[in-house]
Amino acid sequence: MVAPFTLFGSSRLLWPAIGIGVGALLGLLPWQVGLPLSLAGSALFLSIARPRLAAYGLAVASPLATVAELRLGVIGVTAADGLIVLALAGLLLQVARDRSPLAPPWVLAGVVPFLCLALLSTGWIVSVPLAVKEIVRWAQFGLMIALVPTALVRRGHALRFAAVLLGGGAIEGILGAYQFAFRVGPPSFEVGRFFRAHGTYGQPNPFAGYMEMVLPIALALAVAGALALVRAGAGPGAAAARFPRALVVLALSVATITGAALPMSYSRGAWIGLAAGLVAMVLFAGRRAIGVVGIAAIAALLVGSLGLVDLLPASVSDRILSITRSFGVFDARRVVPTAESWAAVERMAHWQAAWGMFLSQPLRGVGIGQYVAVYADYHIVPWANPLGHAHNYYLNVLAELGVPGLMLYLGMLAGMVATTVRAIGAAHDPVLRALAVGILGVLVATAVHNVFDNLYVAGMNVHLGALVGLAVAVGRISRRVVDSPHFAP
Repeated sequence: MVAPFTLFGSSRLLWPAIGIGVGALLGLLPWQVGLPLSLAGSALFLSIARPRLAAYGLAVASPLATVAELRLGVIGVTAADGLIVLALAGLLLQVARDRSPLAPPWVLAGVVPFLCLALLSTGWIVSVPLAVKEIVRWAQFGLMIALVPTALVRRGHALRFAAVLLGGGAIEGILGAYQFAFRVGPPSFEVGRFFRAHGTYGQPNPFAGYMEMVLPIALALAVAGALALVRAGAGPGAAAARFPRALVVLALSVATITGAALPMSYSRGAWIGLAAGLVAMVLFAGRRAIGVVGIAAIAALLVGSLGLVDLLPASVSDRILSITRSFGVFDARRVVPTAESWAAVERMAHWQAAWGMFLSQPLRGVGIGQYVAVYADYHIVPWANPLGHAHNYYLNVLAELGVPGLMLYLGMLAGMVATTVRAIGAAHDPVLRALAVGILGVLVATAVHNVFDNLYVAGMNVHLGALVGLAVAVGRISRRVVDSPHFAP
């Protein structure tokens, strides 16, 4: 019998030959069509050949979700969605090849009931597309929690995932700093001599939210790595062997970049959230971190003092002082907004609209994703333009899913925090422990920031789900005994 593919002389030449042929065909198409198809085809082949490559890409799904988008009505399909499909397909192939059983993490027990209630609420919705959009977001969130620990089964996998995550944060932070310094953006972003940083997100608040989802991890890895290397001394000690120097340098660089870029967004909610996240990190990082936080506290006091003596730019000091003035609770109907208070009054008007929705349907809510659809019936005059959400995710859930929805959401948050705390306790390796501490900081920071915003937009739902999945992976890796004593990648 003639061997298959003898035309190529060797079956090893088959795939290169197919690639050349497909490339030639794509080259005949206009570049606007051929280039995306080429990139998609390359990503597909890579995800089949190396399933974890697509999984590593999930670490930068949020920025990718904002680079390009195909609109299908109110629903947008982004590069992050394609990446999720590739990661899912690749990992299913890997599971089938290795015949390894799927083990869904127990933290999904908090996500599934929330999704079920969201699906049930579609029985009384006004807009089906808006409901589908929100349900898909939460389905992606749960999928990330299941996918990431399935892909990251060894210490080296977790470290590579973290490195990709840090790299994405660095690129986004550098872009934001460039926009800030060179006044890039719409006129409404102008603050004194600068423009508010917004990165690829197009808005300062989501950009700041993404920075606060990277900075705590970078900071935790940088501090823990520096301490490990100092303890190891000049010799190749065990701590140095367990904490790669390249990762320490990368983490320190990214912490510097994102730590500088986040204030450039002028997002007060992100500032408050980050402060809460850092406190949580200290509580679980051990006594050695107290000195680092002490330095940060001294720096914060110094910045505040500079503002008091007018050494800071007026735009910065006014923004800091406005935190105490703007986040109180008041009746937006009785306030005449000024240029300074406009954002705070607008936010409060959206809070009151959400509260009105809740009072109308306290048990079942108005339905998942329906805040914008029914806003006209509950808005406060003259704030007739809905901003996409209530600018307080807890009120948003209360309005859309009622008291049961808020209880399930809070239970889901508690489950994510508990999972991360367990991972911290199980991790004896300094890198994995630092990763888990950083993830805890992100979860607390975003939970506090969500009092003033909605951070489940622009692919950040995928990013947060991937981080929870990373915490699950850290816990599983730490409990395994099959890894080498030196935790080699």
